[in-house]
Amino acid sequence: EGLAMTAVEAALAGRPVITNPVVPALEVLRDCSIECKPDDPESYANNILKLIVDPGWYRRMQSAARSSARPFLDRSLGLTEVLKRLL
Repeated sequence: EGLAMTAVEAALAGRPVITNPVVPALEVLRDCSIECKPDDPESYANNILKLIVDPGWYRRMQSAARSSARPFLDRSLGLTEVLKRLL
């Protein structure tokens, strides 16, 4: 898929996105994303643990997720509306 929809779904749910630079969604959801090393389970585990032990960081990431998700809820940015404007 061109844009990892599971990452977008996490942001829409108000959750931090835990991903790696191979996933294209990182470019769009950078503010609410935690970048882990590809193929490195320890990197993922360490960042998940950091979210657990640092509730302030988790809340900041939640807030960023809500902000990052707004464009995905704006119907004027959807494919149908963009095609209408182009045609």
